[in-house]
Amino acid sequence: MNYANASVQQTRWESTSAISVAQAALTTDKSTETVEALASTKVVFIEIEDLTAALRLRFKGVASNNDSNVLNIYGVFDPDEAGDDYQLLATATLTMGQQTDGTNLYADTVVPSNEKWVDDIIPLTGVTDDIGGLWFNTQGLSKIAIIATTLNSTSVIVDYARVG
Repeated sequence: MNYANASVQQTRWESTSAISVAQAALTTDKSTETVEALASTKVVFIEIEDLTAALRLRFKGVASNNDSNVLNIYGVFDPDEAGDDYQLLATATLTMGQQTDGTNLYADTVVPSNEKWVDDIIPLTGVTDDIGGLWFNTQGLSKIAIIATTLNSTSVIVDYARVG
């Protein structure tokens, strides 16, 4: 009898550029053209490669302990397809801690809300001054856009790892 050896691997952490300017929540127009035309200081994008089953996210930035930031996470299946608009996946409320990467402080608590996704968006929140994050199944998405609707820190950077 032959059994396939299936393995799940996580890629190394990668980082987006910094979000340094708040952006109002996207309400009536979440078209690819509108979202992808936002200023680079207001939005970050994560391309999701084929065979990526899940994404793991953690958040850091130039911040003070206990700063609160609110991020909206949007996803799109095919940004090149006419009529395939971004949709809100969840809102994430971050509380910045004191754990540092040498320059930036990590969010120690990450609380998802407004979840509008077919699967759970799982918070990976530790204790105070730990490194919190989110985990979610990509379910075929090809791109993620993240904006800060409330930015009390100087900036927020999203670290991400692909799991698949």
